[in-house]
Amino acid sequence: MNEMIVVLGILAVVGGVCVFAYFSSMASDTTLIEILVYPGRYDQYRAAADGGIAVGVIGLILIVLGAATNDKKESSTIPQRIMPIAPGATNFCTYCGTQVSPGAVWCPKCGRGLSPERK
Repeated sequence: MNEMIVVLGILAVVGGVCVFAYFSSMASDTTLIEILVYPGRYDQYRAAADGGIAVGVIGLILIVLGAATNDKKESSTIPQRIMPIAPGATNFCTYCGTQVSPGAVWCPKCGRGLSPERK
């Protein structure tokens, strides 16, 4: 999902730059006679070029948001199947080091699962 947001942002930036470049060149190619005969045309070109800038800025915001939320990917991993630890064994959590009671399946401090392979 985050990658899609970044891709949409990149497409918006590229599209905004293209719109800006096209309508800026159209506005600069407008002659004085065209401005006098069609007084609103130059303003329309400038407004469209400004719209291209707005689309590009929105694209940059999407890229930043997509990249910023991409760091939280670790918390969405699927947990492994948890097996109970053999009764009577004294164990410690391999993640936070807290001593856990025999037969515990979850660490009471950090909440992560305990398995026999991680004694």
